[in-house]
Amino acid sequence: MHPLFSSLAHDHTSNTLAIGCFASLCRDRLAEPLVAFTSAHPEVAVGVHDMSLGELLPAAGSRRIAVAIGPCDPVAGLAHTNLWIDHAVVAMSPDHPLAAAPAIHAGLLREQVLLISRDRNRAQLHRFLVERLFACTPPARIIADPRNDRLLERVAAGEGVALFCQSQVDASMASLVVRPLADARADFRLRAHWHADDNIPVLDNLIDLLTASRERPS
Repeated sequence: MHPLFSSLAHDHTSNTLAIGCFASLCRDRLAEPLVAFTSAHPEVAVGVHDMSLGELLPAAGSRRIAVAIGPCDPVAGLAHTNLWIDHAVVAMSPDHPLAAAPAIHAGLLREQVLLISRDRNRAQLHRFLVERLFACTPPARIIADPRNDRLLERVAAGEGVALFCQSQVDASMASLVVRPLADARADFRLRAHWHADDNIPVLDNLIDLLTASRERPS
């Protein structure tokens, strides 16, 4: 059975539940609640699908997916719940002039070479961060790496800087300096959106598990 079928909301006997998430941004965070969900509902097959920001809410609105998760604002017709907070960071070589700066704001990056990926999901995430951080005045020099596996190598070699989300930082960046951006817009909220009026108990249970997985306020 294809996981992206359109009958979930209308056929309560269906055994497939499709989740759309933006550019792989929430895949790692979904792991724990999905393990709990599949343990409680082994009869339900869950499909997680990487989607663009522009695809998410229309797909949820038309019920092509059951839940849309991404940095989308609330919209009429769909219920939503706040999930995780992520933060934009910039990666650079250890000898980069900004590596020792007391704080790094997006404005300091406008004169830098910004390296982005050509991979579909990574490119969408880079585009989202650029638009969020720089609005109408992006960096003058943006270079798309034709080889996606070389992006971190080029950053380490001092050829430019690259934007990531804090949740993406891992051991592959150990040789780089990764600094959080100090701008208010560097923080963004990931939300879940769904049709609350469909009255599907397993979907309600998934939303409860997702909500329980979010950061607790300090």
